[in-house]
Amino acid sequence: MPFASKTIDKVTPIDLSKWRDELAKTRKPATVVRLLAMMSAIFTWAIKERGWLKVNPASLVRRPRVSDSRARVLSYEEQRYIHAAAATSKAAWLAPL
Repeated sequence: MPFASKTIDKVTPIDLSKWRDELAKTRKPATVVRLLAMMSAIFTWAIKERGWLKVNPASLVRRPRVSDSRARVLSYEEQRYIHAAAATSKAAWLAPL
């Protein structure tokens, strides 16, 4: 962390942006977003619980775009399981659906 030696009130959005860029070289976007969220939570705590800061510097840093979407098709086995569960359900409308 390029800002580890600074006190919390001296950390700037630029420090966090540089850290984000370094993380992005070796980690996936979702991981970078989670780490920035963790840092943001720490700064929010410092604001709300301690009064050490007025502004959360992490809120001023752009997050990488995350595309976690995927296409998935149920297997035949999964389909059979769902049909069997629907047939034994108390909801009479579920099995025909």
